[in-house]
Amino acid sequence: MNGTTVPAIKNLYQIERNMPTLKIPTPLRVYAQGQALVVLQGATVGEAMQSLIDQFPTLKQHLYNSDGNLRPFVNIFLGENNVKDLQGMDTPLPENAQLLLIPSIAGGTGDTNQFKASGVS
Repeated sequence: MNGTTVPAIKNLYQIERNMPTLKIPTPLRVYAQGQALVVLQGATVGEAMQSLIDQFPTLKQHLYNSDGNLRPFVNIFLGENNVKDLQGMDTPLPENAQLLLIPSIAGGTGDTNQFKASGVS
């Protein structure tokens, strides 16, 4: 060989296994090269999100406003908890943290009478 060492596969697996992951919702996967699950680096939610933006810069405009803050309709869950209810972007990440990115969905008129008139219930 040429003197370089290649880490054992077990070690590479161990590194990825202990790193946080983020599940990307379908509408945003186009900005993440079609990936549904991304391995990130970071000890906090904010660091992990920066790792996401470093890997996929085009996601930034969809997740952050011009002030650099997470858009109000973007929710990040750590397990079953919205990080907004924890320590926000400063929320520490345990080993094997599983983050879930969920954009809020809004729309509709709120007027259910239009459905009754059309025969839809």
